[in-house]
Amino acid sequence: MSLERLARELEETARQTGDMATTITAALERLGNPAPGHEKHQNAAVREIIVALQAQDRIAQRCHNLAHAVRSMKSEATQVSNMKFEQIWQSLKLDELAIPAMSGLPHTTTDGECELF
Repeated sequence: MSLERLARELEETARQTGDMATTITAALERLGNPAPGHEKHQNAAVREIIVALQAQDRIAQRCHNLAHAVRSMKSEATQVSNMKFEQIWQSLKLDELAIPAMSGLPHTTTDGECELF
């Protein structure tokens, strides 16, 4: 169970990283292809890049938390207990990692803004 959850979290982290790169790439393409009234589009593209780069903090925190969880599980490996593994997950700082119902679920917002804790 715990390793399956780790796999879901790693897949979600990879998805978040991909979304961040896709957003930055699309914004850079708009910046490189000025259209009529391009100043408005340039400003929007710059905002999108900033929001996407802010996601890096969340991705980094996910990775640090996942590394901490794995190290904690490794230290507990001699006395494997699902309850102990759940305690390790619940000790993490991001709700999406600590709350089982949110495990591996994409966190998106409808307004294009990144949630910054």
